Amino acid sequence: MLENLTNKIDQAIAFINKIGEWLYRYRYYIAIVLFLLCVVLEISGSSIGCWNNFVGSNVTDEGVVLGKSRGIRSDEWAVLTPMTLSQFFDGFHYFSDVLRGDQTDVFMVYGLPILNIMQIFRPFQLGFLLLGMAKGLSFFWCGRFIALFMVTFEFSMLFTKKNKLLSLIGAFMITLAPIVQWWFAVNGIVEIFVFGELAILLLHKYMNTDSLKKRCLYLLGLVICAGGYIMVLYPAWQIPMAYVFLALAIWVMVENRKNCKINYKDIISIIVAILVFAGCMGYIFSQSMETIKTVMNTVYPGSRAVTGGEMLKKYVSYLMNPFLAFKESGIEANTCEAAVMFTLFPIGILLAGYQLIKEKKKDVFLICLLVAYVFLSLYCVFGFPEVVAKLTLLSKSQSKRAMLAVGFIEVLLLLRSLAMIKKPVISRKSAFMIATIITLIVVDLCERWNARIC
Repeated sequence: MLENLTNKIDQAIAFINKIGEWLYRYRYYIAIVLFLLCVVLEISGSSIGCWNNFVGSNVTDEGVVLGKSRGIRSDEWAVLTPMTLSQFFDGFHYFSDVLRGDQTDVFMVYGLPILNIMQIFRPFQLGFLLLGMAKGLSFFWCGRFIALFMVTFEFSMLFTKKNKLLSLIGAFMITLAPIVQWWFAVNGIVEIFVFGELAILLLHKYMNTDSLKKRCLYLLGLVICAGGYIMVLYPAWQIPMAYVFLALAIWVMVENRKNCKINYKDIISIIVAILVFAGCMGYIFSQSMETIKTVMNTVYPGSRAVTGGEMLKKYVSYLMNPFLAFKESGIEANTCEAAVMFTLFPIGILLAGYQLIKEKKKDVFLICLLVAYVFLSLYCVFGFPEVVAKLTLLSKSQSKRAMLAVGFIEVLLLLRSLAMIKKPVISRKSAFMIATIITLIVVDLCERWNARIC
């Protein structure tokens, strides 16, 4: 009986591997077809159905295929989506007179789609300009989801040494991370990951080619990534995540320094790219100067300065995150605030330490990220003096927001450390059986939890 079960597992693994190879070979075509299909069917994750509670409709969640509209996502259904809809009545201008009784800068603060070349820094909103509201909303939601998954997969391939399975796990862990999904539509959390990870990929490509044409193309991509990252305009996440991407950029440059030869043409192209970027940012900030002055003179976010600390419990709070979709009340914070990265802490940290100390591997990736991890963890757990917090710009980021970067590093350390293990601790058959058992247990726990609170 045991032999028969083993043979069945071997067949299942072989079948899964065959499907996996096919999916990997045609992954870009599959992504494009899936994206087009979602747009045509006008699929999105909007909770716009919550308006039924206010407009007197007796039908709730009409047209919802999976899940339900969630009131806690009011930043999306009550603010972002209606404001985006208002642009259709104003011709997608930079300044709108529809939102209130005076012209309002809708590009800088609200991040709405506009008919302007600067929209290139917010590419996921192009669907509103080209396809209308329904398909534009689908373009925005599905495009960002698919882009995040695909970019994260390729990004993971870079540091897992082209380990497809670990890269796939990385793509799922980041894309489906509770904090990413609960904040998916607002505050640019998806754009932070997409533009940051893509910039690292482009930097790696730049340093490993001698073709001037390709380097210019990569520089253009880096300009768009830099502009897109800045135009998220949510420093509470941008600043701590910038430290992570800085550590990754240092790793890429150190690892590939011998492959990168710069000549005078490259210097000129870099200067041109910097000037183009500066010109674009200069244009945007000149257009929105009054808006910037107004925001900077506010109590929040203009004058806010925090010093961090008190986030130790957040390191293990991921354990409750699988149940957030079933329980929206009775928790310490609302579901969005309670969401974090699903990191499996402290496994990644322990494995990274094992590779560096026990195995004595001088891995630049692990070292750079551990330095960033310690730095951000000190801020999140103990806090910084106000002077230090301001000098590091972390005074613009609450420690609970900085935990996004801490969790991201933990995931990267876990994947990198696993990729460095030469001999598996257990066989693939055993891993398959254990994973199946754990999955069944988790599903059973979720069902029991759901039954208790409903």
